[in-house]
Amino acid sequence: MKKYYELLKIELRITFLSRLQYKVGMISDFIMIVGVFLIAFFFNEGSPLKIYYDISSNDGNILFFIGFLFWQFSSLALGFSTSIVSSEASEGILEQKMQSSFKIQILYFIKLIINLLTNFLIILALIILMFFLTNLTIRDIVFFFVSIILNIPAIIGMYGIGLLLSTIVLKEKKSSSLILIVQTLLIFISNVMKPLDNIIVALIPYSLGIEICRKIYLELTVGWELWLGYICINLFWIMIGSFLFGRALKIIRREGAFDTY
Repeated sequence: MKKYYELLKIELRITFLSRLQYKVGMISDFIMIVGVFLIAFFFNEGSPLKIYYDISSNDGNILFFIGFLFWQFSSLALGFSTSIVSSEASEGILEQKMQSSFKIQILYFIKLIINLLTNFLIILALIILMFFLTNLTIRDIVFFFVSIILNIPAIIGMYGIGLLLSTIVLKEKKSSSLILIVQTLLIFISNVMKPLDNIIVALIPYSLGIEICRKIYLELTVGWELWLGYICINLFWIMIGSFLFGRALKIIRREGAFDTY
């Protein structure tokens, strides 16, 4: 356990210094995320949620923001794994990391957690923005942070899907446009801006998490089947993604495909 703690400290220090050095990247991330949020907010205005749950427009906007937080963290988890695999494979770092005593899926997950922590400033900015767009209470603000904690299983599940898509990266070398398309589609086809009304949508790692959070916020009963489904769906994605990614690494290494990057 101690070696994982030391690894976490080292990655935290490296990521923090990297973010300070590349301020332009942080600013562009901030502008992009806030821009997407504002477009989605004014496009949606909580209307479908307001009608479905029979609540006020303000509460509808709160439920939308809960969904957006889930989507935001999950999208970062999805995009991070594919981008780092593409970058490190092209730089020749990936093959070296395969020699590590740590499993490469664990190494990337630790880096993901550190990157998510550094994005908390953007989340704070979004909460401040929500303060001006809606009538927030202390309970609402506290609940936003509770929803981030409940988002952890979805982050793990989306990381699994990211590993799954990374098998394509290992073969095709580049997939940034594919990931961007997937991330954009998810905000519209999932229950970020609307109620969960499709069993297929429930297979998206964060969908049941959003539903659970919204029910808790509205003080509605959350059945055990929702909790069980939420955990099982995300366990499925991380297991299948980790397994197929590990298998793809072995095949590419055996074929010597790393030499072609």
